[in-house]
Amino acid sequence: MENTSSIEEIKFGDKLGEGSYGEVWKAVWKGKQVAAKRILPILVMEDYDVSQRKAILEKFKQEWEILCSIRHKNIVQYYTVILPPSPESPIIVTELLECDLAKHIRNSTTKPKVPFSDVIKIMLDVAEGLHYIHTLKKPIVHRDLASKNVLLTKTLHAKIADLGQAKAFPGGAMYATAMPGTPVYAAPETYPTGLGGLPRGDKARYSVKIDIFSFGAMLLEIIIGHLPEGNLPDPVLEDGEIVPEYKRRHEDLEEMGPSHPLRNLVLQCLENSPEERPSAGEIKEKLSKAVSETLSGNPSDVRDAVKSIDHYDHKFKLVVLGEAGVGKTSIVTRFLDTNSQLSEISFSRNVESEDHFVGLRLPDMSIHLHIVDVGGHKLTKASNLVPQIFRDVRGAVIAFDLLSKKSFLEVPNWVKVVRERCYEEIPIVLVGNKDEELERKVGSQEVEQFAERESMFYTEASAKSGKNIDEIFSVLIDLMIECENKNKGEATTNSLLVSLRETLSNRDASQEKSPIAERFLTPRRDALNPGVIELKEEKGTMEHDKNDRKSKSRCCLLN
Repeated sequence: MENTSSIEEIKFGDKLGEGSYGEVWKAVWKGKQVAAKRILPILVMEDYDVSQRKAILEKFKQEWEILCSIRHKNIVQYYTVILPPSPESPIIVTELLECDLAKHIRNSTTKPKVPFSDVIKIMLDVAEGLHYIHTLKKPIVHRDLASKNVLLTKTLHAKIADLGQAKAFPGGAMYATAMPGTPVYAAPETYPTGLGGLPRGDKARYSVKIDIFSFGAMLLEIIIGHLPEGNLPDPVLEDGEIVPEYKRRHEDLEEMGPSHPLRNLVLQCLENSPEERPSAGEIKEKLSKAVSETLSGNPSDVRDAVKSIDHYDHKFKLVVLGEAGVGKTSIVTRFLDTNSQLSEISFSRNVESEDHFVGLRLPDMSIHLHIVDVGGHKLTKASNLVPQIFRDVRGAVIAFDLLSKKSFLEVPNWVKVVRERCYEEIPIVLVGNKDEELERKVGSQEVEQFAERESMFYTEASAKSGKNIDEIFSVLIDLMIECENKNKGEATTNSLLVSLRETLSNRDASQEKSPIAERFLTPRRDALNPGVIELKEEKGTMEHDKNDRKSKSRCCLLN
């Protein structure tokens, strides 16, 4: 083996850290401060399992062979390998850097944890390194790209490190070990259960695009300043269906905010389909453009967007439920798009679910809503709705069709689903849709009595005309805020629901709008049109149709 040194040439200092099979030490080699990586001593002892020891040594050899074959300013620099007598571990000697990105984020005391300019600087370096290894004659896939494996200099120059899982893929996509890296950064195609029923632990077919996915997860991490809190929902359902990543990571995406200048790039990198992810070269171009915009004469838009991260007084996730065909999607669509006629508004029908993210800036507070339109379900499917839909839900809209007695008779079952999946006292607004039609089959008194028994607010609305659409969501917001305050010990009675009912019953029948909604109506409507942003990259369905239709989730930021 060329470029080797003897054990006498290195002096070990402090231990810097260790992983599942290796440890890294600060050391001095030929008078230079270096990092020295070796296999954990217990794993190379002669009495250790022979086959496992052989596999670990082969993996270690693979790492130094890759390192000594590449050289780039954004890849940690390899110096030499030391091959002491058996059974001692080989030692890979590389340059010594200040710290890893994970530690840099964790130890930061600023807000945000990493300033936007540093996010761009660091991640552009990482993209440069990825572009280099991905475009070699025999492309190299890192397979464990994570913040712990990105090292930083004192000036925040980033270098990709720890190529212990790296593998050359000369033929493009290839079959290789499933789930090779850190799970939170793992791309869907590395899940063996999602690929033709392969058993977990077998091989999976993937390419350099798994590094792009990991890049997206790391970009989201550096923007919000942390990894997902707690465990992410299971990426694969019992039937083998893979859950869209934007749904698994919706909490972190909400925290990033709908207007962050790098949001689209994050979503593109986290696409479930590898073909839809950008290349490392395309990422370089997008980040370079962000740099030029930041350094240009008008960077205020970028700064303002970054400042919007997590600056809401209240953040709520709510679901809109009901039988197929009652107008749930029309209600949500009307709420988001008020100036168009309903026939002019494009929205998907009969999808499993669609997500919308809405920011409301009111005179006295700011509110972020994550609205999940659960569309196209028969009631028999209700009990099998994926848990991700109901995770962290704080309120619900249950709709029925005033022209369909059957849709109203199913409402108690939907109420049961919501309360079992969420919590017993969850605020619910019951909506009778199509109230302008003449041949109604459901009487108001019957519904009002049911709503009062179930402690729900009831209103009749028309998605076609827009009547009372604001009231649905403004009332639910008020109820969710009251519930939140009650949980904090700031309220002791459920007085708001009673007050809302009294307001509703006492208002003039000729009134077009309820006073309940008026404080939400004016500020939102005045700013709605210029504030609508369509994120084409963000899918809104749990599955595609035969034409591979992509639903568009809308983000509204209202100032």
